[in-house]
Amino acid sequence: MGDGEGRFKRLEADLTGVQHGTSAFGDVNSDGHLDRVISGRDPNNDRITTLYFGDGEGGFTTVE
Repeated sequence: MGDGEGRFKRLEADLTGVQHGTSAFGDVNSDGHLDRVISGRDPNNDRITTLYFGDGEGGFTTVE
C-alpha cells in the first residue's frame, strides 16, 4: 500500500488466495476508498471471484 510519500508499506490482509488469477482496484461503492476484486481458481480448481470493500486505511472487508 502506498504511504503517500512515494514508498510502500506492508499490510496484512486476509484475502482470497487464487491460482491463475487477477486482481483489480476501483471505488465500487462510491465511498472514496479503493475496493478490490480478486478472481481466479481456488485449490479445487473451481472458479472464484471475491469483492472486498476498502476501509481507506489499507484494510478490506469481504462483501457477502
